[in-house]
Amino acid sequence: MQKRILIVSSCLAMALADVVLPKQDPKDKSREFDWKVKDGVLSAYGRGTVFKDDNHKVDAYALLNKNLLDKNQPTSFGGRVDYKSLNSNAGASVKALNSGPYGTSVGAEGTYNFFKDRTSSFDVGAGYQQRFGGMFGRSEPNFNAFVRGTF
Repeated sequence: MQKRILIVSSCLAMALADVVLPKQDPKDKSREFDWKVKDGVLSAYGRGTVFKDDNHKVDAYALLNKNLLDKNQPTSFGGRVDYKSLNSNAGASVKALNSGPYGTSVGAEGTYNFFKDRTSSFDVGAGYQQRFGGMFGRSEPNFNAFVRGTF
């Protein structure tokens, strides 16, 4: 039940974003969709900027993997929504991935960027992941913190 609520609310949020949020110039909305069939597996991927202004940016991603040859392989589908505050260098993301009999994985992450230039960056953040349902039942929540640097 929780995964249905999560998936439906994510879809509604993305669908209503164009209605509720102020309209933007179409050239500011970058969108991408790609699909391929390789070794009998259909893979589809979509990405788009839902909202962007001088201070905030919201991107949404969706994916689907379906094995067309082996009906016993589960169909996997999911999505992610990323938020970034352009003034404060802070960001957050939520994600969900449903893999049929293996359950639904959900996660959230927050980051803060202390330093960034053309070739290097320094970030700190914290995250949460958990799997619900599936053959192995509900997993314990996994909380983490990280320091990430690129030089």
